[in-house]
Amino acid sequence: KLASKFILLASDMIQETLDIRDEMSGTKAANDVTIDEFSSTMIAPYTSSTWCDGALSLLESPKIDIKEKALMALGKMAPYCVRYGGNTWENRARQKINPFITSWKNDRGNTNIDEEWWSEIMHLLEEVVTFIGKK
Repeated sequence: KLASKFILLASDMIQETLDIRDEMSGTKAANDVTIDEFSSTMIAPYTSSTWCDGALSLLESPKIDIKEKALMALGKMAPYCVRYGGNTWENRARQKINPFITSWKNDRGNTNIDEEWWSEIMHLLEEVVTFIGKK
């Protein structure tokens, strides 16, 4: 549970950095650093292999709320995890995401799962898949 909170914190930091970047687009940060350079510098620590793999490992949790938090974080982290981790990270991500997609689709008929929530989880999964590819 604590790990999921750290991963969500990382995704919040990434989102906050992106929001700042968008607000200040075209301006300079301190010492003639561009806003894009600043953003990359701020995002990189939260998208190292440790953070990216940590988010993926949360998908193995038996608790769906932990998996949901991991997907929310991966939605923000995945573009950068792919950028810094390349094909190796993409392959690891697919190994974790694809079985989850299959099991989640199979659970659709479960009467205990709210249809709207099921759709939200599918949307999060699809968002991550757009960055890692379906292979």
